Amino acid sequence: MSENPLISVVIPVYNVKEFLRACVERITAQTYANLEILLVDDGSNDGSEAICDEYAARDPRVRVLHRLNGGQASARNAALDVARGEFISFVDSDDLISLDLIETLFRLTQKFCTKIAMCGYAAFSDESEINNFKAALNSKENQNSKEISDPGGAANSNANAGEYKISPQELFRRSCTQDPYFSTAVWRALFAREIFAALRFPAGQIYEDVAIFFDIFNASIAACTDEILYFYRVRAGSTVNSFARRHLAVIAAVRRYTEAIAVNYPSLAREANFTRCESALNTAFLIIKSSFDPASSDGDATSPSEANTCGLTNEADLHGADSLSCACGKNSAFKNSVGQNYMRNSKQNSASQRKIADPRSPLSAAEAADQIRSLHALVRERLDFRFFAAHASRTQTLMMVLFYASPALLRLFYKIYRKLK
Repeated sequence: MSENPLISVVIPVYNVKEFLRACVERITAQTYANLEILLVDDGSNDGSEAICDEYAARDPRVRVLHRLNGGQASARNAALDVARGEFISFVDSDDLISLDLIETLFRLTQKFCTKIAMCGYAAFSDESEINNFKAALNSKENQNSKEISDPGGAANSNANAGEYKISPQELFRRSCTQDPYFSTAVWRALFAREIFAALRFPAGQIYEDVAIFFDIFNASIAACTDEILYFYRVRAGSTVNSFARRHLAVIAAVRRYTEAIAVNYPSLAREANFTRCESALNTAFLIIKSSFDPASSDGDATSPSEANTCGLTNEADLHGADSLSCACGKNSAFKNSVGQNYMRNSKQNSASQRKIADPRSPLSAAEAADQIRSLHALVRERLDFRFFAAHASRTQTLMMVLFYASPALLRLFYKIYRKLK
């Protein structure tokens, strides 16, 4: 490997005209200059496509892929198919990154001889907030660099505060037990290209990060810095208010992720089971919530896993940091419309039939009841209450007690909460 290898930055773009320039400007201005910047226009129709072409015309490092809308997963895959860099980084098109993000992450891969590097991240709604994150970070609560190459590994002093490496096993343990740093997201990280040699995101599916998170991060020890270098945008009014049919993909994605952990790291079986039950609770809660608060659109929603942290936190002080919340949480797959026809029979043309088949349509009352019964049965079968209570917030624990006893009690809980807020 050269001392200054080409690094590919992948940015899926779908109708983000308002935010795209700010995102791309920070990428083209990176202190690490040897970049290939892949803007994947996923069928935009708001002028974003023209902005992509504008940057390609003035910066030879920028390449634009125009394609029919297929969703974030397939947009990322299209970029992976043509990327030439020795390392890959993913940035969502409405987010912002520090000007030294790529340089810092690449330096970490060299310092710790890893194929993966990660940085801290923070949410923002206004760009003026970003400087405040930097100032808060400089207070340095964590002044010691630490090495966690084994579960429970001891901290070691180091000249560079907040820089360390972590084994896949310890990373999965923390991810499953609500350490927000290790959320199941691929943005704010740098990956050796070889990790994706035979790996792609599941096309046409949301929660694509969760679905292959194990495959990605089991490939290498990861180098980490506590420094906040990635800023993900929380748009006003984007809190989940409905549960669409496509959100059910989280159930299979979490099952795949947790089963892979339990099989490959048997000592983490309880942690994996915790995440499985927590996700079931969050999903059931969001289905219940959507029955009270139907939304007109599913176009810019956060995820079911984020409902616990974003939905509840935004509405009240019912906060419970959930290990998948940031993962799926700021998942811009929800910002990309997936242009797929889910009709089983092309001759079924009535409006009601199309609505039933539409992955963005809400669940019917019968479908919602079936899903809640299934999630309740999963929790009744798998819940280790003592372990759950030790790792969940008090609000989450209360909600789990209610849901375990009866979904009707969780519904009553939310009904009372709505009246009190």
